[in-house]
Amino acid sequence: MIILRSLTKDFDGQISDGQLVIPQDDNALKSLIGMHSVSRKHPEVVAREQQFREAVEAQVATLTTVAEFFEARNLLDKAAPLVFSEAQLETRVAALDQAQEIASRDTDVLSSLSQIETLLTSPQGVNSLELGAAPAQLVRLSVPTDPRYGDLINQISARLSATLQEAVAARKLDTAIAVRDRLRALKSAPGSALQLKHGRVGYGALVFPQGKHRRPRPHVSQGPRQGQFAKRLSAGRH
Repeated sequence: MIILRSLTKDFDGQISDGQLVIPQDDNALKSLIGMHSVSRKHPEVVAREQQFREAVEAQVATLTTVAEFFEARNLLDKAAPLVFSEAQLETRVAALDQAQEIASRDTDVLSSLSQIETLLTSPQGVNSLELGAAPAQLVRLSVPTDPRYGDLINQISARLSATLQEAVAARKLDTAIAVRDRLRALKSAPGSALQLKHGRVGYGALVFPQGKHRRPRPHVSQGPRQGQFAKRLSAGRH
């Protein structure tokens, strides 16, 4: 029992210092293996086995939070033979894999958002050729209901709406038609909806999708001359 008391004392200090599986010659796992060689059923050993399991799970959770997935998996692999059954290990590894997948996808989403922001603030702005495909890539990474995606679509809407409003107000038909055509070109992002409603000019819902598209028709709540301009814009004729 002298050996067991020595091992439990070492174990308690190692747990307190966070030395679960490292350093190689001074860690709680090694002390627990030593205790098991003396007795697996002694209350002191059973209690410390539970303590070690809880410490491992807490450390795995911490490592997962900071995206240290390799270290978390390594810790599970080393601790598993003593404190986890095969089924328990599979469950924890599956949860770890899922967390890693989500973190990786979120990193890609942030990268895609950054790319689109760069395109929007470039000299070409909403007319950038790459902009049409970028939102579609973002949707593949996330979902159309992702609030970050909604914020992005709102940015594009605001920019196009302002440009369209200015063109209509200045009676610049070429510019207005170009904006209209740009709206149609941006419908390549699947599963999303872009609405432009600004002032008294709107394009209603431009559905991005998989299926039939509703052709947007501008409406203007002003006089006959403005109405004629809107008809020409809708027809795409000078």
